[in-house]
Amino acid sequence: MSDIVWKSGWFVAHAWIADQAEYFLESAEDASRPEGLKSNAAAALVFGGFCLEAFANSAGRVWIPHWDFLERKLSPKEKCQLIGTALGLQTDFGKAPFQCVPMLFEFRNWLAHGKDERVREEIKVDAERAVYVHWGAPQHKQQMLLEPSLVRKHLTQADELIELIEKKSRRRKRDIPMHTTWMVGTKNKAKKR
Repeated sequence: MSDIVWKSGWFVAHAWIADQAEYFLESAEDASRPEGLKSNAAAALVFGGFCLEAFANSAGRVWIPHWDFLERKLSPKEKCQLIGTALGLQTDFGKAPFQCVPMLFEFRNWLAHGKDERVREEIKVDAERAVYVHWGAPQHKQQMLLEPSLVRKHLTQADELIELIEKKSRRRKRDIPMHTTWMVGTKNKAKKR
């Protein structure tokens, strides 16, 4: 006869999503795989936006009254602004660490709600050398954000923003778990891991 075994715990969405963003960014930074550079950098940015919104959703539930109603009405940027304001933070989206918020969500929305559009890219070259220039397809302005160093900058700012909000809130450990916790046991016993 066997016991019933169970596991129970917290899945911390923003922490898991941050790990995925870091994985894609490390892949984009891997010089031995240049073919995956842009697609991995794009995935890292999208997951960075997902991470920030997941954190805002968890944080809002703890710090903002009536969050269940507000969560569905606010854009991700508005969520970050409301939480920052509620905690007395200067939410200046033109300065770090809040600077990453509009960029991450604009990029995510550009991909999620993509539409065909005509793009134009201007390249300054000597008229005599124009025949030697690589004339690949013009890039959309959003594609130009996919340099790994720039992606790293925005993901680092997102991490700093999460840390700033946590520090400012003086959150209690039980409010928002920062890593996955779990319990495992049988019908009669449980052990926390």
